[in-house]
Amino acid sequence: MDYDADGVSDKDEFIAGTAADDKDSFIDVNQDGIPDQSYLDLDGDGLSNAEEFKLGTDLSFSDTDNDGLSDFAEVNAGTNPLDVNSH
Repeated sequence: MDYDADGVSDKDEFIAGTAADDKDSFIDVNQDGIPDQSYLDLDGDGLSNAEEFKLGTDLSFSDTDNDGLSDFAEVNAGTNPLDVNSH
């Protein structure tokens, strides 16, 4: 489904953090096919919104599993940011 008829599915707009009801919300200045909003880091943990979505981590909380290590730190250490016992 593409509610705003901008050529980007509503699901992909949700993933990217763009508005499914605004055809001008999908902005891709460098034309790499990835909306510019995906490069943002909503929770400030060092992982982009797109990376967090792929990992299944919480875009709005820097420590998804609440183990005291940020999602970014866990990814870099090779531990699981979704498992409180993985550090």
